Amino acid sequence: MNWLFKNPGGTGRRVGIAFKLYCVAALSALAVAALSGSAFHFARITEAAALSVSQRGFPGLERSTRLQTLLEQYRRIVETAPAEVDRGRLRASEQARRERSAQLADLTNELLASETDAGSKSIEAELSQKLPALTAAGEKVMFYAYNFAQDQALESAARHAATADEFQHLIDRFREQQMKLADATLATLLKSAQFMIVWIVLAAIAALVLIGPLGLTITHGVLSRLGRITSFMMRLAHEERIEEVPSRSDCDEVGNMARAVEVFKKHAVELSQSKVQLQTVIDQFDVALNNMTHGLCMFDANQRLTVCNARYAEMFGLPERLARPGTHWNDILEYRRQITGTAYVSNHPDVLDNNAEFEELADGRIIAVSRQPMRDGGWVAVYEDETDRRRADARVAYMASHDQLTELPNRVRFREQLDALLRERKAFALHCIDLDGFKAVNDSLGHPIGDRLLKSIGARLRQCAGPGDLVARLGGDEFAVIQLTCKAPDDAATLARQLTETISAAYVIDEHQIDIGASNGIVLAPKDGQDADLLLQNADIALYAAKASGRGCWQFFDAGMREHLETRRLLELELRLAIAKGELHLHYQPVIDNKGAIVSVEALARWQNPRLGDVPPSQFIAIAEEAGLISELGAWVVRTACATAAKWPEKIRLAVNLSPAQFRTGNLVEMIVSALAGSGLSAERLELEITETVLLEESAKTLATLHQLRQLGVRILLDDFGTGYSSLSYLRRFPFDKLKIDRSFVDGLSASANGAQTKIEDSLAIVQAIIVLGKRLKIGVVAEGVETAEQLQILRREGCDEFQGYYLSKPQPAGELNLTEFSKAAQSQLAA
Repeated sequence: MNWLFKNPGGTGRRVGIAFKLYCVAALSALAVAALSGSAFHFARITEAAALSVSQRGFPGLERSTRLQTLLEQYRRIVETAPAEVDRGRLRASEQARRERSAQLADLTNELLASETDAGSKSIEAELSQKLPALTAAGEKVMFYAYNFAQDQALESAARHAATADEFQHLIDRFREQQMKLADATLATLLKSAQFMIVWIVLAAIAALVLIGPLGLTITHGVLSRLGRITSFMMRLAHEERIEEVPSRSDCDEVGNMARAVEVFKKHAVELSQSKVQLQTVIDQFDVALNNMTHGLCMFDANQRLTVCNARYAEMFGLPERLARPGTHWNDILEYRRQITGTAYVSNHPDVLDNNAEFEELADGRIIAVSRQPMRDGGWVAVYEDETDRRRADARVAYMASHDQLTELPNRVRFREQLDALLRERKAFALHCIDLDGFKAVNDSLGHPIGDRLLKSIGARLRQCAGPGDLVARLGGDEFAVIQLTCKAPDDAATLARQLTETISAAYVIDEHQIDIGASNGIVLAPKDGQDADLLLQNADIALYAAKASGRGCWQFFDAGMREHLETRRLLELELRLAIAKGELHLHYQPVIDNKGAIVSVEALARWQNPRLGDVPPSQFIAIAEEAGLISELGAWVVRTACATAAKWPEKIRLAVNLSPAQFRTGNLVEMIVSALAGSGLSAERLELEITETVLLEESAKTLATLHQLRQLGVRILLDDFGTGYSSLSYLRRFPFDKLKIDRSFVDGLSASANGAQTKIEDSLAIVQAIIVLGKRLKIGVVAEGVETAEQLQILRREGCDEFQGYYLSKPQPAGELNLTEFSKAAQSQLAA
């Protein structure tokens, strides 16, 4: 076909694009003719397909066939049932019948919903009406067959067959109607195919007539577009890049050419834009580089500077001339030696690697250097000023080993030092110090005052410690001193006395004068232990013994203390078992007035252990408080005593002691209410005795609890008045019903008491003051611990309201307590 596109002149050159376009037009005409023939052929094929469809049937015929099949299955199930004698099979047949009945109903409804022909719809309506009768007849046949009523089943089967025949007749009519509709549809399809053939022939004729002018038009359009593209190319060569390429949206060869030109134009524009963007990136990189917190520099294989940022020059004080690219490494080193006197890590980069190194500059700064070699023989280095981080790390390390409040070594540092001394087998004394009364200061004056007090105590401890001694705060109000200057026990005793006296000296903080004490447990190493845990355990045992001795005491550890602690632990275990087994019991001691009448009876807990014998209340009550058993024990006392007192005469009240620990539980009021409700004792007959220690702990919360109890009708007594941390402010803040004079003052009234006349006079003065105070505040006064007639006589003479003690009656079990006899005996004693 190449000869068709040769130049007729025989030069062998290809003809122009116009001739090719005319040839394309001629070929297009031939293609149209071929298309017409193909269309004609397609119409004939469509006609044959329509005939094939007519022979295979339409959906309506298919549905009628399905309906026929379902009916036959239904009839076969029903008509064979009367002959079946197996009820299992009859149940299966009944299930199958119901499924076929449902399928007949669904198919009938489907026909009603899909058909639009009036004739078909009338037949389908009849089918729908006849179907329930068919179903009902089938149900009767199955019912009689299942119950083995063969005659009735056969009779019902005959009626069912008649109904099924009528249903079958309707199906046949429906099929005939569908056949008529299918024939009509095929006739229409044949007619449409013939009409299509006519139109295709006409379209082919029109195409042959119009293809010539259309080809000329296309040829002209192509030539004109090529001319515009050529003109654009000429302008593009002169860098006129603002215009769009013509014909670039055309979908032919000319459009391809225009789009290729557009690509050239786009690349030219992108090249220009890339140049601008590259400059922008360079500027941004320069900004980022010179705003880094780290210094950075890069040297090539000739040891000449290629890149450095402002932070690098600032870090080492380099002038501008040395920060320019091309500066030699040795010039920078020489300048640094002259200006800062710093001997650099290495004079030659060959020894450099990527491991971090540190430089300490003359001004104290610490610079971390990280170097990384490059493939071309150069290297890049990053410099970080770690001075602040090093200081922060040092501060963190200090804080990790020191108490933040007092800045004393903390438990961690103390333990490290203790372990080190024990490993070195050095002799030293260890003082474990616990403050006495610090919680009361915190509760009454607040934690800020408490913190300042701890700081002051820490400062005083440092003043007492010798050179090389370690003073540490272990936490809370616990301190420790490792005394390295201890050569003998007397040295430890001297320091312990000094520590106790120094800590006990008064403090003035925000105009508050604070008095506080300290208990000190002392162990000597290595005598009392060569292991840190054992040494600390023994120190705690000594501290416990010191606190048991009273405020401001110190004790050396000895083996007997451990035995005492073990005895206490065993006693605690026994107490737990005693509470669980109900071994504790109550004794009752009456309180009388000036006429000898019984005012109240105090309930007192007693414990008789099968192995330990009688355990004093002062011993097991203290253990119960320390072991957390006092709430359970106290609740038992209140419940038991209330139940006993409910049987006494109405005018006699019950007195029960409360521990400070019971106020900390938060459920004291609920416990009292429960005990009163359970026993039937009225609240007005219950007296609760508290000590001043109760008021020192969380006084606001305690006072609120006391007011709740008072609102119930319970009477509140202040026991052991005049001892401990007595404060008259408590009498103003809460209206107590009675004050109980402490037995120590009552005991001091007796001439047989140890001491001179001065002691009697002092005790009498205190008793007189308490009685006068009670009368002025309209608070009753009770004297406890009355053991002699002389004491009773003095108390009555001074105007005391009520009396209690062994002189009047010892505490007795409830079964032995005869209130009537006791009252008569008491009246006789008063009259004597």
